[in-house]
Amino acid sequence: LTLAYDGTSFHGWQVQPGLRTVQGEIQQALQKLFNHEVSVTGSGRTDTGVHAHGQVASVVTMRNMDTGAVLRGVNALLPRDVRAVAVEVASPEFHARRSARSKTYQYRIWRNPIVSPFESRYVYAFRYPLDEMLVDLGTKSFIGTHDFTSFCAAATPVEDRTRTIYDAHWTRTGDEWTFYI
Repeated sequence: LTLAYDGTSFHGWQVQPGLRTVQGEIQQALQKLFNHEVSVTGSGRTDTGVHAHGQVASVVTMRNMDTGAVLRGVNALLPRDVRAVAVEVASPEFHARRSARSKTYQYRIWRNPIVSPFESRYVYAFRYPLDEMLVDLGTKSFIGTHDFTSFCAAATPVEDRTRTIYDAHWTRTGDEWTFYI
């Protein structure tokens, strides 16, 4: 599955008892559609309030359904703030998290003290001066292979916390700056 969602009303990706999560909503919808329990694996876990445009997830089902029927069916069962935008049959070896080759994150900064209510859920308002040249210079330091241990939870089961950043850059359009990494 390729998913898109507005994370404002979610407590992140991963199922948590008593809380609304993206994984929980997708699993409920697919269980109704397939008429059996399923476990959905995402390519990564998002935090509370994080949005996605193309997050990949994998699920194993015992049902043999046309991908178009799955796409229509799951979207009919999902709430308005989460959508499957594509459904594909994958090989049995495919695993959304372990098979991922890269991920792209974007962070949107609004550079005006007045933020439109249509943008306020999706941007960080920062009206203070920023030196574009210094921001661009600092951004270059992200590129390369780095140890991200300090960003991991103490009890994380991940042993290799080294990751490679292939690209980091900014785009600027009007009052909006977007950081891509």
